[in-house]
Amino acid sequence: MNFQILLPTHNRQNLLQRCLNSLDKMAVELTDTTLHVIENGSVVAEEIVKRYEERLPIKYHHFAEGNKSLALNAVINTLPVNSFLIFFDDDVAIRPGTISAFQAAAEQYGTKHYFGGILYPDYDVLPEPKVVPFLPPSARKIDHSKGHEYREFRAFRFFMGAVWACFAEDLVRAGGFDKQFGPGANSGARGQETDAQIRLHETGGQAVFVRAAGVDHYVASHMVTADYAVERIFLASIHKGEQQAGFVHGVGMLVKLVFSVLLLPLQPRSVGHRYRIAKAAGYFRGLAKGAGKANKEGSYRTI
Repeated sequence: MNFQILLPTHNRQNLLQRCLNSLDKMAVELTDTTLHVIENGSVVAEEIVKRYEERLPIKYHHFAEGNKSLALNAVINTLPVNSFLIFFDDDVAIRPGTISAFQAAAEQYGTKHYFGGILYPDYDVLPEPKVVPFLPPSARKIDHSKGHEYREFRAFRFFMGAVWACFAEDLVRAGGFDKQFGPGANSGARGQETDAQIRLHETGGQAVFVRAAGVDHYVASHMVTADYAVERIFLASIHKGEQQAGFVHGVGMLVKLVFSVLLLPLQPRSVGHRYRIAKAAGYFRGLAKGAGKANKEGSYRTI
């Protein structure tokens, strides 16, 4: 089995160096593993990568187009079919034991499984209590282990994109990453990993949470504000509306939207009302995009 770490990056020199420093401290875990630093859009990471070439099994890739999904797909398509892929974001510090934990899980479970680890927030500034319930998962601790070394899920379970893993053949079979989602997508929609993991599940993949795998995710001061929470839920909800629309869910979303629109003038400082309005706006934008795409495809079929 070939172990591959995929680390996409864009214009974050200090955070990338923090991430690579964490891997440098656990280099012994990278036996039979190749670390791919995949820069897309910016041109700032190559010199940083060169500093680690003598200590880490590292390769640098550059893609001029700033689209994370396309850059990841391009690298994955060059890897051996039996590769096991471990994904990290450039704004995390990897905890010791994480690589070994994912490798052990891969060997125990085999293909048709995908894996997630714990996300620990590393705050610049502690969030206000009233904002915490509305922060995106990337700004909170996410641990699905329930105290188990491995926790298996029968139903779909999304794992944080900053710390997850899967088999290359499973991801390729599921269609890889969709260029319409994630940083650099023309749609502006987030949900790149959500979309990929949904398709992994739909093609027979089972989710397994690995408690021994974990990263410290840097959370900047602006990422614990109400404005950030509102922006993130809007972007995240576009994917929900486009890919997972449902009548009952849509009606519920509309009711909450009307409720919050009516009350916001009376409670202008309410984070909850702004959050619900943004969530509904993103959902209905995605719904409209999905309907437009379906109509377009239908018109092509009738020609």
